[in-house]
Amino acid sequence: DLFLDSKPVPAQVAVVYDVLGDLKAKVQGGDWGSFLAKDLIGIYRTLWRDQVRINVLDARQVTASSLKPHKLVIFPFYLCLRSNVAEALEEYVASGGTVLADARFGIIDEHDRGYPVNPGLGMAKLFGARRHDLVASHSPSPIRISDAAGLLKGVTLPGHLMGGVFREELQLEKGSEGKIVGIFENTGTPAVVVRRTGKGQTILLGFSLGIPLLDNNDPGAAGLLRAVLKSAGVEPAIRVTTAPVAGPVEGVVHSRGRADERVIYLLNWGHRQTQVTAEVPWPGQAVLRGKDFVAGRPVEVQHKENHALFTLTLPADHAAAVEIRP
Repeated sequence: DLFLDSKPVPAQVAVVYDVLGDLKAKVQGGDWGSFLAKDLIGIYRTLWRDQVRINVLDARQVTASSLKPHKLVIFPFYLCLRSNVAEALEEYVASGGTVLADARFGIIDEHDRGYPVNPGLGMAKLFGARRHDLVASHSPSPIRISDAAGLLKGVTLPGHLMGGVFREELQLEKGSEGKIVGIFENTGTPAVVVRRTGKGQTILLGFSLGIPLLDNNDPGAAGLLRAVLKSAGVEPAIRVTTAPVAGPVEGVVHSRGRADERVIYLLNWGHRQTQVTAEVPWPGQAVLRGKDFVAGRPVEVQHKENHALFTLTLPADHAAAVEIRP
């Protein structure tokens, strides 16, 4: 009954994938075939560590309604841009969504024809910038943030970061009100462009965000991604805190038939016992009670400041399934 009646809390972040863009990169030869995988894995790993879950959407089926449930939509190394995706993005951003796209976004259509202006299909206007050329290099490109409060809600961006593989030549699109918030230090040209549309915003990067995250675990790139999450209003379904020497602990939150009931799965992937503190959003002030189904014992739950908080000890390579309800 526990498993049949529970389902994951909906993801607030979506990544859009198009198989044609992936095939195009592989046909290019060289390192191109690995760029999408490395970009996506780097972004995913950082989100996973922060307990942020994602949905992966098939570009062929993307509509404004499929984007609407998400607060942030990410396009990593997204070469192929279809008209249905462009139309959905226009509506999504206008209704308050946030979109993050990095290098090579929207350069071809599904028939492998290059757009004369890229990103194509009006996306240069939506994102506030067009690109003219690029330099590809295995050496990371240093980037300086020139407007630290350039995102919505005044969220602060990191001062410096490293961009991977590409250094694109971006230019603000006339009349689009795009704003340069970061520049390549070596050239002084735009590296991060933000454009606000009402309560929505777009962020266009002239480099690959996920590759420096994967290759070098760059703290500046991670800070940029986390700033975008915060600006978009993304709140992890759970926050997990462990001792610094502990191995990775994953938290997964499920809802059940009742709106005021959650099951929190905590998975200790490390090979040593560790104390885990978990915090999940929980509005109101009701007294909450918890039980670990695996250990078969109650768990003390504190409810304060619209969050439920509990601490337990997880043996090495062990899991807990904690049910919380009023």
